[in-house]
Amino acid sequence: MASILLVGIASAQTFQLNDHNDVNITNTTHYEYGTPATLTFVKFHVENLTAVAERFAVRASKEYVPYSNSGLAVCFGPACYSASAVISGVQIINSGSGDDIAASAIYTNLKISPVAWPWVNTIADSAIWNVVIYNETSATDSVAARIIYKFRLIGDTNGDGVIGVGEIAGDINGNGTIDVGEVAGDVTGDGVIGDGEFSGDNNGDGVIDSGDWLTGVNDIDGNEIELSAYPNPASDNLTVKYNVKGSSANVVLNVYDVLGQEIISKNLNGNKGSIKLNLEAVNSGIYFYAIKVLGNTVRTERFIVR
Repeated sequence: MASILLVGIASAQTFQLNDHNDVNITNTTHYEYGTPATLTFVKFHVENLTAVAERFAVRASKEYVPYSNSGLAVCFGPACYSASAVISGVQIINSGSGDDIAASAIYTNLKISPVAWPWVNTIADSAIWNVVIYNETSATDSVAARIIYKFRLIGDTNGDGVIGVGEIAGDINGNGTIDVGEVAGDVTGDGVIGDGEFSGDNNGDGVIDSGDWLTGVNDIDGNEIELSAYPNPASDNLTVKYNVKGSSANVVLNVYDVLGQEIISKNLNGNKGSIKLNLEAVNSGIYFYAIKVLGNTVRTERFIVR
């Protein structure tokens, strides 16, 4: 991940724009690397530099998109809006209404991500958006960044767009092993397992499966795990049936939202059975449920709450 000074953007006043690791990217050209799956989860942090509560909003302008349906999603927590890929000029997100930040606090629920699903998974795919964070009561009180979203798999040493034989997702130096400072499954190369990434996902396909076992838990194959949920779509309750073959211990069921935030975690009784999850407090949307064995995610599936 790199940042280059961007000339001509107003200096920080009330706010500071950070990446999800809280590195200041204000007034820079900032790169976000990943697959279409991981780029969908890109988040940024907005820091309130003042000693009073403030309210920020977002505007964006398209510089380049690969396809006419590759717009920009902007989410303030669960509330999501978009900027169109076919509109030139500045687009005000949600009519200039954003969210609150407490005094001297950092807002961590801002997702700004490209609509990357139509991308064809080549290193040529990218999108460029100019994003401005501004004070709702004063549009000139603003900070900005030029954000380049680019398809790139850390560990794809031959540049063919996939993690193939002899390559490991997260292998920054490309030596074929995960060394100190590298994390298996870290396809964005920022040193942490973020939204849309899974620790131990050596082939970078977004799930833990039979192609990932290099060390440990070698007797567990994600394809041999029986996992289903009903009803799907769900409303008040979801029943998950599971069957983890073999003699595995410490089996856990986790549920995540589309931002990768864990909302439910349940220890399972044994390797086979079913568990009912109460969804009454869960908002409508897309979610993921995952089976973890000995701390490793071995199977992930999707469900919908309506």
